[in-house]
Amino acid sequence: MMNHKHFDIISSTQTYLIENPSYDLVTAKEQSLGRGRGSNIWDSYDNSLAFSFTLSPSNTKTLTSLEVGVLICDYIYSAKLKLKWPNDILTQDGKKCGGILLQLQDDRLVV
Repeated sequence: MMNHKHFDIISSTQTYLIENPSYDLVTAKEQSLGRGRGSNIWDSYDNSLAFSFTLSPSNTKTLTSLEVGVLICDYIYSAKLKLKWPNDILTQDGKKCGGILLQLQDDRLVV
């Protein structure tokens, strides 16, 4: 069973999952300090999807961030999203609308 927590506003869904390992999925209407790659921040806009979830890491090396991106693009098929290496999700006209950030924390991946 997945343990899910939802917020209207949160600083960062990833930070919350890292600090609260009892949860598997965190969603929010808005993030005030969303995280991007490196020192980049991730902005929140009206009607955005802001979420993080956990996965068990594979024992073998994989391209998990790419696999997750492909799955998200496939899931939201009607939007005709595209994936740009290494972690960007683009709209049909090439505008960035999302990104995949993976962090290994102890024995789980935070996506």
